[in-house]
Formats: sequence, structure tokens, C-alpha cells
Amino acid sequence: MNRILAVALSVFLTAGCASSSKTDSSGAAKSAEFQIRKFETQTLKNGLVVMWIPDESLPYVSMQLMVKAGSSQDLPGKEGVAGFAASLLEKGAGKRNADQIAEDLEQIGAQFGVNVEPDYTIAAISSLSFDKDNTLKQFRELVLEPTFPGAEVERTRKLMLAGLQKLADRPDDFSEYLFPRFLFGQHPYGHSAGTPKSVKNISRVDVTRFYSSNFAPSNSVLAVVGQYDAAWKGEVVKAFESWKSQPLVPSDVPDFPKWSGTELMLVDRADL
Repeated sequence: MNRILAVALSVFLTAGCASSSKTDSSGAAKSAEFQIRKFETQTLKNGLVVMWIPDESLPYVSMQLMVKAGSSQDLPGKEGVAGFAASLLEKGAGKRNADQIAEDLEQIGAQFGVNVEPDYTIAAISSLSFDKDNTLKQFRELVLEPTFPGAEVERTRKLMLAGLQKLADRPDDFSEYLFPRFLFGQHPYGHSAGTPKSVKNISRVDVTRFYSSNFAPSNSVLAVVGQYDAAWKGEVVKAFESWKSQPLVPSDVPDFPKWSGTELMLVDRADL
């Protein structure tokens, strides 16, 4: 898990990479050299690690919150709940509903998205730097104050079930969906997208429980990239310092299944 965490953090850092190239006496260009921009790390009182990566090349700001919990932390029999929770972050937060959130993000041209992997979940937002105050306010509310409305839970369930049903009609996606289950079996790494049965079993209580059990400052890293000044850094700290810390129960990761020889999985879909 630590190795995957390190890879995820490298994604944050490469957002601020600088490249350069040199030429020899003949004028031929040598291979480009990449250098990670200078950055600093700060740990807030509640345990949240903040990575500051200034970038003055463009008038933009980006914030990415990585929570060290993903599909491998799904509840037994509720596989897919991590993706369920991630999908609902922008469907209700604070006093706003999904339509209001979408409209508010559109007004400032901000892009918000969430990605779920086996070991982590990343929520990210980006916008032009002159809207960074509004962007910070909206991002904090989306990731720290989701309301998980019941109507949106049911809507998300229908979308997830429809997506799973359509997988069988897309051979590439279907094989990608089946491969983790084939490789890892009953191990938590084998159920990243869930199944129709498990998605039907997920309730709003399950979603809120997953969120409250994993989304905590001591279990997260916030990366801030772009144009900002010291005053705005203080606003970011103030916004996320109010995130209450809570004790976390470490999850046990079982051993991977043992393989012997070569195994083959054949999925026969003559109708495709």
C-alpha cells in the first residue's frame, strides 16, 4: 500500500515539473531533463499533510485531496461503496443540491472530479487563480460537508447498475472489469467496481459510514499547485484546520492468492 501511496504522491508533484533540454556543439538536442519544482510540506494540527507547489507559469490554481482509502476498503457484501461515495460528493454538500453545485462550479469555470483506486481516493478541483477564494470555499464544502441526499443515492445506484450492465457489450472494458477478480480472487483488490448484487445492497447508511470511517485529516494529503500568495495559503490552512480529526481503525490487508503455473480465463460471448 505504501508503494502505491508513493506513486500517487508523485502524480501531485509532477503537476509542478519543469523540463529543460540542452544542445551539444553540433546543435543536436539531448534528451530532456525533468526537475521537480520546489515545494514545501506542512502538517496541520489535525494531522492533515499539505503540500505547497507554487507555479507562476499560468494563472491557475489546483487542489487535490488524496484520502488513503479506496475500493479495497469496501465493506464486505457492499463492494462498490467507495465509488458510490465518491460519485455523491458533488451531488449535495452544505446547503446546496446537485444542480446548485454544478451551476456554482460552472460560474467560475472550475473543474471538479473524483477518482477511486484500490488504495486511495483523489478529489480534485482547478480554476483560474483570480477565482481561488471561491474555488477554495466550494472545494472545502464538497469534500468536507457532503450530505449524500437519498434521492441522489438512488439515482447513482441506477447509473452504476446501468454501467455494469453495459460492460458486457464492450469487450475491452469487460475484460478490464473481470481481470482484477481473476487475478486477485476474493482479495479486496479484486472488486474495484462492485457487482450488480453488491451495488443493490448499498444503502445511504453504508455510504455515510464509509465516508466517516475513512475521510479524516490524519488519513489524507492535500496538494496545492499554482499561483497563490502567503495570505491565501493562510486561508487554505484556516479552511482545512477546522476538519475534525478522529480515530481510525486500520484495515487488515489479507495475503494475495497464491498462483501455481499458468492459468487462463476464457469468457465466451458469442453474441459480440
